[in-house]
Amino acid sequence: MPDTLPLSRKGVLLALAATVGWSANYLFSRTLADSVPPFTLCFLRSLAACVLFAPFALRTFIREWPLVRTRWIFFAALSLTGIGLFNSLIYMAGRSTTVINMALLATSSPIFTLILARFLLGESLNLRRAAGIVAAVFGIVLLTLRGDLSALLSLSFNAGDLFMLAGSFLFAVYTVLMRLSPPTVSNDTLLACMFLFSTLALLPAAAWERAAGMPLVWTAGVFAGILYLGAVASIFCYWCWTRAIAAIGAGNTALIYYTIPLFSGVEAVLFLGEMPHWSHVAGGCLIIAGVVVATRPARPAKPGRIKGRT
Repeated sequence: MPDTLPLSRKGVLLALAATVGWSANYLFSRTLADSVPPFTLCFLRSLAACVLFAPFALRTFIREWPLVRTRWIFFAALSLTGIGLFNSLIYMAGRSTTVINMALLATSSPIFTLILARFLLGESLNLRRAAGIVAAVFGIVLLTLRGDLSALLSLSFNAGDLFMLAGSFLFAVYTVLMRLSPPTVSNDTLLACMFLFSTLALLPAAAWERAAGMPLVWTAGVFAGILYLGAVASIFCYWCWTRAIAAIGAGNTALIYYTIPLFSGVEAVLFLGEMPHWSHVAGGCLIIAGVVVATRPARPAKPGRIKGRT
């Protein structure tokens, strides 16, 4: 990322890079549901991230371990809300609900984040930001329902939807917690902690799934999917997301999360051969406009006369 870019623009581009990488997560939650149990999938994803990231972060992690040890509860909470429980709930949701429901319910995460950031971090929630939220949410509804808003009346909700809603809330908690991470701990150590703690926390759940006889079918597609989730959706995306939060704040970064359904639609056209629909264009424009409006920095007040005085 060029150093000549303003800090706010860097943060937006980093957050967009993360959402591009994460946009395939819902696809994997559906395509791998019959081959890998949810906790096992999340465990293998975290394990892959640990192995792949270790050569780059091990020396820094060892040097900063005394700092991590003093706040291990905080890092454990960050790991579970951001990776362990969050992704496990998504994979559980993918086994019993539709992609449309998952995409709609995912829009609650930025809303949860804005509310938590407002009360816990004091980040502002003004009219401009609220208007951006409304535009982005409507764009996602239009996109996922292919322009047929009457389909909202026929949506049915089940346990998978509750898992998705819970996961969205946990990701909001993670995004807010990131703003509270100690500045003395480097970004590499922070990510290494998340991958390591998530792997250790998920090991008992993955072992239970194996003991319960849940199927684990190894294929080239499963291996490639886990490799993608570990390298791209974990290492690359979380690295970008943590830096974006530091640059533009939890609330602004969370709003860019709304672009995930847009990127998922583009990927479906490019890789799955799905035909584009007018709702993709209209919904995508609304999402982009909403994010731009909500994340645009406020203009400084112009110098001049103060209202009420001459």
